[in-house]
Amino acid sequence: MILNTALIKAQKNISMYDLEKIKKRSASPNETVLTYADAMVLLSIYEKTDVKVLGWEGWIKYPDGRLGQSSNHQGTVCLSSLSKVSALTLIRSTIIESYREWLEDPEVQNAELLFCFTANISLQDN
Repeated sequence: MILNTALIKAQKNISMYDLEKIKKRSASPNETVLTYADAMVLLSIYEKTDVKVLGWEGWIKYPDGRLGQSSNHQGTVCLSSLSKVSALTLIRSTIIESYREWLEDPEVQNAELLFCFTANISLQDN
């Protein structure tokens, strides 16, 4: 239920989001590392632009604020050989599955699973 609620809320509120707001919420100043809700919004924005997402990897935000890569949620390999639509479909489905798994059995208790994106542009430059 939490998974569906976050996704529906993110999709309904796309108009209130923009790349600048998402950029400011990234957990890393150097990479695009987002919560599940922001990740879903970003993918929806990218669907409407020329940006091609090349992959993602799971990061963990520990209770003390540290960030690290997830061992259980590796994400995807580089998807540059796929069409934009195919890449977005695969990325969205694997993020949803990872988030569902995290909610059922978190890799680290009291931590948060985040999603780091690689794309053909950097949010940091926009």
